[in-house]
Amino acid sequence: MPASKAMTPRRLALFAVGAALVAFAKATPATAALGAALCVAGETLRLWACGHLEKNDEVTNSGPYAHVKNPLYLGSLLIATGLAVSAANAAAVLLVAGVFGLYYFPYKLKVESDRMRRRFGADYDHYDRAVPALLPAWRRYERARAKKWSVRLMVQNSEIGAAAATLIGLLLVSRAALPLDRLGLNPPALAGAPWPWAAGADWPIYFDTVLALFAA
Repeated sequence: MPASKAMTPRRLALFAVGAALVAFAKATPATAALGAALCVAGETLRLWACGHLEKNDEVTNSGPYAHVKNPLYLGSLLIATGLAVSAANAAAVLLVAGVFGLYYFPYKLKVESDRMRRRFGADYDHYDRAVPALLPAWRRYERARAKKWSVRLMVQNSEIGAAAATLIGLLLVSRAALPLDRLGLNPPALAGAPWPWAAGADWPIYFDTVLALFAA
């Protein structure tokens, strides 16, 4: 298994947090709507960024990178917050903010900045000084390239799978608030079904629900 896909302790912890979020979700229509809006905003930003990102080839400064250095991390923060809000779980919202702000982002920022500085030197130094790390600037970076968004780069950066995972996660945490009858599903069957990992879980119900949402 490639190292990038291995089940590291960090990935295992994220999986455990996600499972707990789903298990204790108590979504309402209001929290589901607000959470979905945050997830859509975050995933849209990630899709936009991935269509410009050329890893290890350049200091990417087009698209959202002309306004913020880390649009992918910002998008991920919006998605994680959206899932926690959808689940109507205040503790999860605080956990997301704490872990991201106190550990994850500072750590990744240092690692990524050091790597980019070693690889691109003065080009990255200028970009680093001019563009904010996480809160986008209204003004565009003065040296930003005029590059079009690329479907090829978006696919190459594996964002389709991430978008699908976001949708499925949102479906699971918002389960109690979904208007399943409007999707042509059987609400009693899904509402009374055990969680996917529980003994006797009817997996086809969950697959049918996901497929219906994609087709809606």
